Amino acid sequence: MRSIHDHHNRSTTKSIFMVSLYAFFFLVGLALIAGGIYVGIWLWLIGGIVQIIEAAKATPVDSHLLAWGLAKAIFFEVPVIGGFILGIVTWKVAVS
Repeated sequence: MRSIHDHHNRSTTKSIFMVSLYAFFFLVGLALIAGGIYVGIWLWLIGGIVQIIEAAKATPVDSHLLAWGLAKAIFFEVPVIGGFILGIVTWKVAVS
């Protein structure tokens, strides 16, 4: 024979598991967004600008490095948007 306390313990365990699962997906989504911002802003935008300056200062101007630095500086928003989209999708999976 089951008591009311058995049902309450199972539902509490299930709700704790669900909250933990939501928290895990929230942190994964947050990490994806933060990683996208880091890669986009620091590595692509700032790294691209530094690469442009270094390529222009070189005695024979290295056009390949100059073009790659320019492309990184122009398209820096790609990893930011990608990380944001993946983070939102991860959160949406956790909620639904």
